[in-house]
Amino acid sequence: MALFELRQVSRTYHLGDLMVRALKEVSLAIEAGELLAFMGPSGSGKSTLCHLLGLLDNPTSGKLLLDGQDASELDEDGRAELRNRKIGFVFQNFSLVPVLTALENVQLPLLFRPGHESLARKRAAEALEAVGLTPCSRQRPSQLSGGQQQRVAIARALVTHAEVVIADEPTANLDSEAAESLMDLIQKLNAERKTTFLLATHDARLLRSIPRQISLHDGEVVSDQKGARS
Repeated sequence: MALFELRQVSRTYHLGDLMVRALKEVSLAIEAGELLAFMGPSGSGKSTLCHLLGLLDNPTSGKLLLDGQDASELDEDGRAELRNRKIGFVFQNFSLVPVLTALENVQLPLLFRPGHESLARKRAAEALEAVGLTPCSRQRPSQLSGGQQQRVAIARALVTHAEVVIADEPTANLDSEAAESLMDLIQKLNAERKTTFLLATHDARLLRSIPRQISLHDGEVVSDQKGARS
């Protein structure tokens, strides 16, 4: 059984009198442990697809299954519970709290889970170690480079033991060296932890590192192909 299965999924938005079809009858399956990229220019539908896979939004039509469960039939609380159990997020602007240290930022998702407070610091320290940032645990975001901030964001996504990490344009604000280092880390975590990574990007620098690449154009999947690992 696939981790994710999309069956004829469409997403339409209404902007005043204008109807925008962001996704058009997309069907695809994603297996647990995959590392894949959704490629395409701005407006192609890749961010909309990430929002649907992250259970942040619902399809207008079609079915979205997560571990065989029809997530599109869940109410908001049900989606939130499933999302908090299985999915972590990484954003291009890092979304770190400026006044908190790296360790405190990573702890945040666990502090909202009853009964996890005592484990939060230990799990956060383990997550920072996994991304190679133990020496930076007491530093605030302003004291870290862009690449280091994105590693903190990945640690925060991993601290809940998420099965899936969804990253929307994770290298957009990084230089080439930092972007390559980040992709090396993602590949390592994918291989060692079997964490599923879904990346939305139009960054051609990542292509050689991604074993599966799904290209979108005007809300439709136009290709789904394997690429070579570097």
